[in-house]
Amino acid sequence: SSNAGRAWLHYWIDEDGNFRYGIIQPDQITPIYATTLDNKLLGILRSYKQLDPDSGKYFTVHEYWTDKEAQFFRTNA
Repeated sequence: SSNAGRAWLHYWIDEDGNFRYGIIQPDQITPIYATTLDNKLLGILRSYKQLDPDSGKYFTVHEYWTDKEAQFFRTNA
């Protein structure tokens, strides 16, 4: 995070009850903050490219995460 200024860690409990985590590249994350004085974190937008193995073309995955849900979208890159 020293080069990017901020680092992001995604953590979860898997289906076997094990704690898991993954480091997310800082350029994939856009934090969404409230416009109030305390700047509460409302959600995270994660965008990254992924290869479609069937077509051989790349597409962009967009994930929007809040403390209650996650939404996933896919667009042509």
